Amino acid sequence: MRNFWQNPQCMLSVVIVMIVPMAGFAQTPQALPFFENFDDTQIGDRGWYDGSSGTITSAEHITDSSGSFECHFNVGGTGCAAGKPARVKFASTSSVYMSVWVKFSDNWVGSGKPYHPHIFHFSTNEDDDYVGPSYSTLTTYVEVTGGKGILAMQDSKNVDTNCILFDDGSFQGCNGSFASYNFGETRSVSACNGLAGDFDGHNCFPWGDGTWYSARGWVASNATFTNGVWHHIEAEFVLNTIKNGVGQNDGKVRLWQNGNLIVSSDSVPFRTANHPNMQFDHFLLLPYIGDGSPVDQKMWIDNLEIRASSGTVTPPPNPPPSTGAVAVVNDLHFVSSTSDSVTLGFSAVADGQGGSANYEIRYAVSPLQWGSASVVLNGSCVTVTAPVGTMAECQVNGLMASTDYQFQLISYRGVLNQNAEFGGLSNLASASTTAKVIPPPPPNGNPPPTTNPTNNSGTGSGNCEKDANGNTVCDISVSLDGQGCVALHLGGVRDWALKLDFWPCGNRRNFLCHKQAGQRVNCEPAR
Repeated sequence: MRNFWQNPQCMLSVVIVMIVPMAGFAQTPQALPFFENFDDTQIGDRGWYDGSSGTITSAEHITDSSGSFECHFNVGGTGCAAGKPARVKFASTSSVYMSVWVKFSDNWVGSGKPYHPHIFHFSTNEDDDYVGPSYSTLTTYVEVTGGKGILAMQDSKNVDTNCILFDDGSFQGCNGSFASYNFGETRSVSACNGLAGDFDGHNCFPWGDGTWYSARGWVASNATFTNGVWHHIEAEFVLNTIKNGVGQNDGKVRLWQNGNLIVSSDSVPFRTANHPNMQFDHFLLLPYIGDGSPVDQKMWIDNLEIRASSGTVTPPPNPPPSTGAVAVVNDLHFVSSTSDSVTLGFSAVADGQGGSANYEIRYAVSPLQWGSASVVLNGSCVTVTAPVGTMAECQVNGLMASTDYQFQLISYRGVLNQNAEFGGLSNLASASTTAKVIPPPPPNGNPPPTTNPTNNSGTGSGNCEKDANGNTVCDISVSLDGQGCVALHLGGVRDWALKLDFWPCGNRRNFLCHKQAGQRVNCEPAR
C-alpha cells in the first residue's frame, strides 16, 4: 500500500499564512475554457488571486510560446522561491479537464520520497475561495512523483469521527463493529470511513486537533516522466452521480501523458448525497514539497488550459436548481381494510426540485399525535414511489383487528436523518380494521358425497404394534365396495372397541373397530 501524502500538515500551514491578508474578498468566476500562457507577469489581471506572483521566464517554453512559469525550489524550500500563481475561480461544472505542459530540470528529484510534490489541484463550490487544499470537502490532485503520474483526492471535512478505518484495516470507535456501523451518507468517501470504489492507495491519519486526513489515489504503472524535456499532461475528473438519495461509485478519473492514457478509473465515489449540488469551481497551482526540497531544482509550466470536459468522457447532468418548497399532501384517505391491514390513498406531490417527493407515514390508535405516532415499518407504505399528480395507494400491515386507527404523512426530499427537507403534515385519515374471522368447526351433517353416495357397506382391517413406550399403534385401512382407502393412523389404541367417524374415499361413515387376537384389528360399519 502506498503512502502518497505522508506529511500534508505542513501544506495547510503554508496556505493559511498566504490567505489571511485576502480573506473576505469574493472572487469573480472566469468563463470556461480558461487559458493561461504565462507569457507575461500580469497574471493577476487574468483572474489569478491569493497573493499571485512568481517568475515568468523566456528561457524555457514550448514551441509557439514566449514564456513559462518557473518554480525554483531552493534546498530545504517547501514552495516556489519567487512565489506561485496560486488560484483561479471558474464557472461551476460537474466535470473538469486540465491541459498543461511541464518540464523538470535535469537534476530534478522532486521530494526524493514516495509522496510530494503537490502541483495542481481542483476544489469545489462546497468550500470557500480560500480553502486549504489539504482539508476540504473535496480536493483533487494532479502530480508527478518518482517519474510516475498520480491522481488523488481528499475529502477530510466529511469524516465521521465516530468510526475511523485505519490504513492497516483496524478501526476506532464504530460502536465496536466497523462492518455493522451505519454511516449513511454522512461520511468521507476517500478512506477514513470506508473504501468503496476504486483506488491504488489510501491514507487516513489524525491531524492532532480532532480532525482527520482522508485521501486516496491512482498511480500510473510505469515511471515515464523524464527530466530535461517537455511533457504534455492532461487530467480529467468527473463527479459521481446520486441516485435515490445515495452517492454512486461511478465517478471518473483520467490522466494522459503526451497523448497516452496512463491512469483511468470509472468507479470513483467523489461525494455522497449530502453534497448533491457539488461542482468543481476552483483551480489551484500551488507546488509544494512538505519535507523541503532535497536539492536545488526547478520545474517549468506552460500553456495551461481548463475546460469542463475533455470531450472523451460523458459528465453527469448538473443537479437541478431548487424551484421551491416540497408540496404538501392534503387528500390522504382510507381505501379498504382487513383484520390486520389498511390501504391508504393520496395524490403524489412534487419535491420542489422537479421530481416526486418521498413520504414518511405514521399511524396510531385514534387519536393520532405526530410526535408519538408509530412510523410504518410493515407493508408497501414503507416506501411509496409515484409520479407527481397520480393517485398513490399503499398498504399498512401488522395492525390489530377491530381497532380504530388514524394515519398521517409528511412529504420530503433528500434522505431522512441526514439532509431531508420537509413539506408540511398531511390531513388525518381515519380507518378501522375488520373483525378477525374464525373458521367454523367441521359440519355435523354429511358433506356432499364425492363417490357412491348410496353405498352403505364396507369392511376394514389393520395391524397393531407396541411402541417403545408400551402403547399400541394401529394402521387401519377401510374399503367401501372394493375401493381401497387408507383411512387413518391410530395411536394409543387399547383393548376395547373404538367407534370411528371419518370419510373414507370421500364418504362420511361410522365404523366400529375391535382389536382381536394377534394384534389384529377388524372394522365394520356401525349399525
